[in-house]
Amino acid sequence: MQDFSNYSVIFLCNTEGFMERAMMEALRKEGFNVVSIRPKVNELGALDIMPQIILCYLDFDGEDNEFGQTLVYMRDRLSEYPGEFMIFLIGVPTEIDTAYRYVEEQNVVEAFIRPLNMKETIEELEECIEDESHSLKKKHILVVDDDPNMLNTVKNWLKDRYQIYMANSGMSALSLLVRHKIDLVLLDYEMPVIDGKTVLEMIRSDENSKDVPVMFLTAKSDKEHVMGVMDLKPEKYLLKSMPVSELIGSVDEFFATHKDPDIW
Repeated sequence: MQDFSNYSVIFLCNTEGFMERAMMEALRKEGFNVVSIRPKVNELGALDIMPQIILCYLDFDGEDNEFGQTLVYMRDRLSEYPGEFMIFLIGVPTEIDTAYRYVEEQNVVEAFIRPLNMKETIEELEECIEDESHSLKKKHILVVDDDPNMLNTVKNWLKDRYQIYMANSGMSALSLLVRHKIDLVLLDYEMPVIDGKTVLEMIRSDENSKDVPVMFLTAKSDKEHVMGVMDLKPEKYLLKSMPVSELIGSVDEFFATHKDPDIW
């Protein structure tokens, strides 16, 4: 079993009733460092260091409620810093449905339905944390394509082995490269406004991103397009028409030859 003594937990709750105190005590017995705060944006935003885990004991009061505003704050923060912390929800089904109005379901690691079986809930929470922690150790791949269907398709091909970021334009890709550590870019060639070649030129001209490995993943297979980017030193030139197994194999092979013993 994983050692949870280094995990900090913020327990968001409006009141500390019997169930809230029991949950926090059960977490402390498992080794978690737990602190309770009110679901207020200013209290969460004032923390010097965000915790790894935010456990939301849901309690909504009216339309303009503080819990909803706090969930929006966490959603926006995760959009800027993916993986900074993990969100878990605890509530009755209607409360969880309400929570998803403020924070997308994809940002929530797990939602636990009340009433709780405390032992089973803690065990499931620990399993989720172990799985999520492993995911955050994966290599980070940025997929750049103006076709949303292609973005989601490539994500589904690779998400089990890699942490996937997506950008639907060259400018979005450049913005993500500034904010996040990216281990590999899969770049489409033919995109509106800024094509793939120009995006790669911009990546290579920026001091912070010039060494980021880039592979083209494109439908453009003619010699003119292929030779036109060779001087920019892409790692590979992959075709969208290639078998999925070959594409995944090319990515796996790249990381196998750039192996980091601290990650794999």
